[in-house]
Amino acid sequence: MSQSSADQPQFCGQCGHRLHSTGVCVNPQCSLYNQRMADILATGATSNAPTVVKRDEAETPALPMQGQENQFTVPPPPPPNTVWQPGASSSTQLAGASQPTPLPTSPAPPPPTPTPIRQRRPGGLYIGTIVLLSILLLISLSFNFLKMSNSSQPGASTTSGARTSQSQGEGSQQGSLTTATATSQSETPLTPTPTPSPSAQVAPGTVLCQADATHGWNGWSGSSDWKLLKGQLLNDGTNDDQSLAPTISAPCSLNGITNYAVEVTIQIISSNDSFGDGFGIAVRGDPTQSPWQGYIAAITYTEFAASPYKAVLAANQANSSGQLLASVPFDPGSRSHTYRVEAKDNSLKFFIDGGQVLAVTDNRYLTTTQVGLASQGFQLVISSFKVLSL
Repeated sequence: MSQSSADQPQFCGQCGHRLHSTGVCVNPQCSLYNQRMADILATGATSNAPTVVKRDEAETPALPMQGQENQFTVPPPPPPNTVWQPGASSSTQLAGASQPTPLPTSPAPPPPTPTPIRQRRPGGLYIGTIVLLSILLLISLSFNFLKMSNSSQPGASTTSGARTSQSQGEGSQQGSLTTATATSQSETPLTPTPTPSPSAQVAPGTVLCQADATHGWNGWSGSSDWKLLKGQLLNDGTNDDQSLAPTISAPCSLNGITNYAVEVTIQIISSNDSFGDGFGIAVRGDPTQSPWQGYIAAITYTEFAASPYKAVLAANQANSSGQLLASVPFDPGSRSHTYRVEAKDNSLKFFIDGGQVLAVTDNRYLTTTQVGLASQGFQLVISSFKVLSL
């Protein structure tokens, strides 16, 4: 069965491509196609525009009619903005038809490189804050300095008016210090009775000073009647001083300790048996005074008395040869005895061989600390000397 001329496909005389049913060439490479589309756009006749197939729609080939299986399949017209490429059905061209030349395609430009976002560093804020605080601090210091300078000028003038002309050139601060010092010196505080310093207290029974054959007698200083022999301290009895002052001093540094006891082991070798002769132990003495001041516990001799030898406690003071505080008869004989004198606060006690023989209370010498020995008209042997804390 033969087809009519109206049903047979028509081809473009320019490019040989099959024409659309409207008679328009659908080959975008054909000049007739481009001229036709320009005319349609110019006249605004959109109703006669060829059908445009979207890019994302699948091409549906036309079903051949019966007896036309070997005929060409007409693809739908491509969209105007796409480049036409022949499909599998259009690979066979008519004899004598020219092969369409596809336009060269340029590669798509690369996507633009995103510009990195610049992030601010937090350190800049910190630095700015520190700089601002530093400026404020400098302003505050400058203000305070100016304020102090202005306030110091009136004080300087007031102080210089009260001081001598020599001190008028000094600063206000030095002038104020001098004024305060003068004020404090003008006030005379009431001086209480001196008492032993608590810092000088030590445990009772502590040996503060000691001399004997073992420890030696180094540092002792006295008159010419005192001698050393075989570790013992001797007196030849030639001294006739009756002032009750010690004729030899012990090198004892008591460091402010005023409560102490002195123990001395003494033996009488001979005596002159003259009125006022004796020997004793000096405590709480003050060598800076003349005559010497302090206390003495002694053994004295009184001629023509019923009991010529006595144990006494006496005080020596200025403009006086001595004041007897207490006495008791005691004959030392020729053997050794241990004599002990205790000075504690305002109390004085005299012990012989461990027994108390005298005790008095006196408020004159409470802080002085010199200790020593005295001898007049007695030849003595001192084998031991010791100072202990109370």
